[in-house]
Amino acid sequence: MSRDALVIGINQYAYPKQLAPLKTPEADVEAIAQLLEKYGDFDVHRLPYTIKDEQRCD
Repeated sequence: MSRDALVIGINQYAYPKQLAPLKTPEADVEAIAQLLEKYGDFDVHRLPYTIKDEQRCD
């Protein structure tokens, strides 16, 4: 059975006053991805898309 994981680093939040921005979201996501590949035998898919300041996912 294959194991898949999608890792996404988010640093722009709908409620920025409640959540402080991460300092290194790209590095954090990459570290998690590598751990999943190494120890969890996951096929990890990274989402390298960056959302511009004027765009927001709701």
